[in-house]
Amino acid sequence: VTFWHVIVADFATSLAKALGDLQVTTCVAASAVLAEPAPFFFSAYGAAQSVSPSHHHHHHHHHVVRPPPPGVAVAAAAAKARGGPSLATSWDELLFERYNKPCASSVANAVFLALPYYCRLGQCLRVYSETRERKNLVNALKYLSAFPLVAAGFVQKRTDPTDLAAVARARAFLVAAAVVNSSFSFGWDVVMDWGLLKPKRRAIVLGNLSHIGVVLTYVALLAFNLCMRFAWALAVFSHISSYGAGTFALEAAEVARRTVWAIFRIEWEYVAHGYPVVSQRDIRKAVHLSGKQKTGPARAATGADDGIVADPQSLEPLVQRLDTSHAPA
Repeated sequence: VTFWHVIVADFATSLAKALGDLQVTTCVAASAVLAEPAPFFFSAYGAAQSVSPSHHHHHHHHHVVRPPPPGVAVAAAAAKARGGPSLATSWDELLFERYNKPCASSVANAVFLALPYYCRLGQCLRVYSETRERKNLVNALKYLSAFPLVAAGFVQKRTDPTDLAAVARARAFLVAAAVVNSSFSFGWDVVMDWGLLKPKRRAIVLGNLSHIGVVLTYVALLAFNLCMRFAWALAVFSHISSYGAGTFALEAAEVARRTVWAIFRIEWEYVAHGYPVVSQRDIRKAVHLSGKQKTGPARAATGADDGIVADPQSLEPLVQRLDTSHAPA
């Protein structure tokens, strides 16, 4: 399991809602096709009319409006009771209203939501089997804490909304599971993924950690990370609408949070392995020192007009010194 395998799998955990929505969309479409009458899909609701003959002794015709399909009728009545769409609402919205909740509360939906965490859990256990480092077991426990959250969401979706006591218990279970998972994940971000509690921790992206502005920026990003982890956990695993501007804004915020996480995760991976942080000033200094070892013919051959010619072999000792001087304590 390489570092980039881990990065991709961690990004996949942010796609849990996308996987859940994929299952819901497929389930709604399949359920509608299998359950609703075929003629319903070829005409708008309320517009389909059939001409039925009158009795033989009356020589005229009259129009009879077809009744809505059973599933759509139930959905329309429920929507009207909530003050939502009326019977004139398009058939696709009514079908989604009819089948969304059964599909979203199915076992298949819970499996799709848990799949990214299952894959990441397997990676942690495999790395532990190869290295025997206990930190991998702790990391596995972090991903294992997502499964009670999936179970809590599953229970809440299947709870009878008229049973207020059961609803309260399910909501408390969900919030508690979200707090545990989000806190565990946030703590791992701070200590292991970003390495912010390490002594003499160097920073590349934002600059020197001794500057108050850089420290305040890290604090703000940590607060954003914590709040979004908790909000995302509740949004993904509870029964919320899968469409609308609010959900889109939440998903955009999760993309931003995951991007920030990845930037500082890669930064810490670079710093923790002792790679040199070489500035442009260091590079100019290395080129200048190597240029002193060259004479006129070399300069003429390269067409350099500033008296500086870089020799890759002459740079190696300086790079080694930079590596040693910048290595973490």
